[in-house]
Amino acid sequence: MKKTFITSFFMIGFTVAGFSQTINPINTALMTKAQVFTNEVMLNCHSSHSNDSMQFIANAEILTRIEVTTESYQSAETYKLLSTVALKNKCNPSLTRDELNFNPSNFNPLKYFLNWYPGTITKYRVDNTNYVIIVHPKL
Repeated sequence: MKKTFITSFFMIGFTVAGFSQTINPINTALMTKAQVFTNEVMLNCHSSHSNDSMQFIANAEILTRIEVTTESYQSAETYKLLSTVALKNKCNPSLTRDELNFNPSNFNPLKYFLNWYPGTITKYRVDNTNYVIIVHPKL
């Protein structure tokens, strides 16, 4: 009986531990990136969002659904061009667009009014490049 109880206790413990990791897959590096990107966009705003851990978590979740890939241009493609997406520069007027010097390793998608909650995969073409920004739907 005691052995069964101990076994059950450990099984439940491992299940709960595994489940909690599944629920919150956001790691420290991603949280740091979300914080840096959020702070860049919110630089001069002294609102509740400028240093809000919940905002960082929400933005980290968005970053998990962003993918930058390369794809040759197709004449029939209907991807929206990044240059046509508004820049979130109300709080930080010195934000710059990325079309002329796009670098996927330091691209901050939070600077743009992209559709963060699409029903299907949404793609944006970085003007005059093979780079495509993919926003995956939230599961």
